[in-house]
Amino acid sequence: MAVGVADGGPSLQRRQRSTWQLRVHSADALLLEVGDLSDGDRVVSFLTAEHGRRRGAARGAKRKYSRFSGQLQPLATVRLTWFEKDDRDLVRIRDLEVLHSGERLRRSLEDLLLCAYLTEHVSVFAQENDPGPELFRLLRSVVDALEEGAAREPVLRYFESWILRIGGVLGYELDCPLCSRVLEDRAVLPDSGESLLCPECAAGGGGLVVGQGTLDLLRRTRRQSPSRFASGVLAGGAELAGATAQLEELLLQIRRRFLGFELKSHGVIRETLRRLQAVEKGA
Repeated sequence: MAVGVADGGPSLQRRQRSTWQLRVHSADALLLEVGDLSDGDRVVSFLTAEHGRRRGAARGAKRKYSRFSGQLQPLATVRLTWFEKDDRDLVRIRDLEVLHSGERLRRSLEDLLLCAYLTEHVSVFAQENDPGPELFRLLRSVVDALEEGAAREPVLRYFESWILRIGGVLGYELDCPLCSRVLEDRAVLPDSGESLLCPECAAGGGGLVVGQGTLDLLRRTRRQSPSRFASGVLAGGAELAGATAQLEELLLQIRRRFLGFELKSHGVIRETLRRLQAVEKGA
């Protein structure tokens, strides 16, 4: 049957379907990664509590007088408005208001490496278009703590432990998954496992033996804010140095086994800091 003028024709029907699919969203967001999309545009990865991780096109962002000029910075907190269509993974960013620039996290090479480490974690663990209020709160609290001057290394251990909890890799309670015993004085991470076991269940299997001090630090990350955790680690001084180092190794091994690969930013950070320390010693 022919389609008449009164029906609007195929062209109008297509426009109507396109309009039906178009949605507008607004939310507070933390910017993650910013890259080039075309000669004049940038692509932005961002995290929201309501919509999880998304990727959006910022049209004209590379142009001299763009409204986005100087605003697309990693770990900035912004108010975003974007258009979204059902058949497209990339949303279109309409408006952006900077709520907190996060400038203090980009003052040195070490700061930039730290930003890359945090944002890569989120890019790997956060599900696209899946609400993630816990992860959003975690990243926001860690960014705030670092900007307030909290020690970097303890804050990183806090962040690593919590992102593994949120990802379902590390339990909220420290107990053996095989026998349900509470892990108090000692635990073992088996050579091929992702979960801490009690010594009895891990007997004869080998692995990383985790001491009481490290287990206590893990418990602190669950109870405390990142700033308070960092202050406590610093106050512990040499007494906690061994436990802190073991916590770093433990979280690294759990993450690597769960993902099946190591984060690129982790290797870059360690190698760059090693070179900087070598230069400082030789100066």
